[in-house]
Amino acid sequence: MLLSAAAQLWVDLVLVWIGFGTVTALVTQLFLPGEYPKGFFGYLAVGIAGSCAGPAAFSVFAKPAAFHPLSPVGFALAVGAAIVLLLVYRGIVYITLNRTKTETD
Repeated sequence: MLLSAAAQLWVDLVLVWIGFGTVTALVTQLFLPGEYPKGFFGYLAVGIAGSCAGPAAFSVFAKPAAFHPLSPVGFALAVGAAIVLLLVYRGIVYITLNRTKTETD
């Protein structure tokens, strides 16, 4: 089955971002080891979300003249955003677990 040029471009783009998100998640695991949300797919979701959120936030707030998210700077921003997202996730889980523990006591 052959795809149109536009469809092939979208497939390539999605696969690149999944790969970039996976590498981001691996590096994030080095800086912040521990529990990730819901196994492999949660691990992948944190990496992809960081890969999108970090460079997007940089583009919105810094307004750089020439910036490509799939660059070393974009990668550093992606890892930083993934770390922040993971810390927020762990904070929410911690608060939720303590709240349910307090209610049962």
